[in-house]
Amino acid sequence: MNYIRFWQASGESEKTSMRIRTRMQQLKAEGGYTGGPVPFGYQLVNTGRLNKKGREVHDLAVDPVEADWVREIFSKTVNEGYGTFRCAEILNKAGVKTHKGSKFTSNSINRILRNRLLTGIVVSGDTESPRIKALQIIDDYTFDRVQHILEQRMVKNEKIREIARTTKTKQLLSGLMVCGHCGGHLSTIKHTDRHTRKDGTEYVKIQPKYICYHKSRGLCRCSGSTTYLVSRIDDSVCELIHEVFANIKESPDEAVLKKNFDKEMSSYRAKITKLEHELGKHRQQLEKLESEVAESLMGNSQFSPDVLSKVIKSTEAKISETETAIETLNIEMTGKKKSMESLKPMYEVFVGWAREFDDSTIEKKKMIISALVSKIEVFKGYKLNVELNMDYQEFCDNWDVLNKKSTINA
Repeated sequence: MNYIRFWQASGESEKTSMRIRTRMQQLKAEGGYTGGPVPFGYQLVNTGRLNKKGREVHDLAVDPVEADWVREIFSKTVNEGYGTFRCAEILNKAGVKTHKGSKFTSNSINRILRNRLLTGIVVSGDTESPRIKALQIIDDYTFDRVQHILEQRMVKNEKIREIARTTKTKQLLSGLMVCGHCGGHLSTIKHTDRHTRKDGTEYVKIQPKYICYHKSRGLCRCSGSTTYLVSRIDDSVCELIHEVFANIKESPDEAVLKKNFDKEMSSYRAKITKLEHELGKHRQQLEKLESEVAESLMGNSQFSPDVLSKVIKSTEAKISETETAIETLNIEMTGKKKSMESLKPMYEVFVGWAREFDDSTIEKKKMIISALVSKIEVFKGYKLNVELNMDYQEFCDNWDVLNKKSTINA
């Protein structure tokens, strides 16, 4: 009897646990607060309701002061390439504390940067709530850009890293370039040229250079040069970036983009309407042919069954081709709509970069170039291969602003 009682109690306990988990997931999906630490950037507010135990119910709300600091560290990460340690220093120097009253560390900043709640979406395991505008602090584009930066900076992505791990150095392209001969990343050094003139005076000139780490350490048989002048390479890349931005400044504004998009959508709809009209005709013709088959078998038709069979197959093929064409146009139309939706925020950011690049700090210039460029390969003789990492493919295709790859000589 004791065994049966314990077995029954265990079953009821498990059912209760499942009901609680289900209810908690429902509350999360609705964007409700279910307890636990309050993330930085938010505060608890009294809803005026009482739960079953008579306790006050609280909901999450944006803390205006902390939200400004959250936007600051996201801006520093995206625009100036600040790492989590430097972001923590900013908050600590300003006297800002965590909700536990302690100083910020790299880990606490990392948790803030990875918290998807900042986009207004409450996440609990596999459960996600709809976007809650009242809880959104960071837009999707900025949040996704930060996640990309954090992933790129991880040690496991060393070989495929496309952005600078740090922006502290004064060289514009440090951390972004690779040797075109061995594929290794180029680091920076301060090289001292020193020699004695004929009059006995000593000539000393200190200038930064990019150095192929693999070749300088004898780690591989690199056929390229060991060092490259920083000024010569940086000037060439900046010239290319200025050409890119010059084209962007001359490109159509958002109203023109919208007008061209609407015009293209109208063209798609017209083509689909025409094909649907043809499809209706083909289907009507098929119905008549199929009814004619019975008459032909009874000898009451002027067409033989063989002739009707051939015509029916031809009509069915036309129907299939028309349906495929309509489906293809619908897929293309959906793709164009998605491209336009994603193009708008990217276009605004891109135009902003074009306007502010020349007046930006070295840190911000490095992050702009990191966002624009996926790889810069340098070869002997200062030949550069610059691959532009563009999410603006629709923009580029329509207005031929950029080429996917550009080869220039420094």
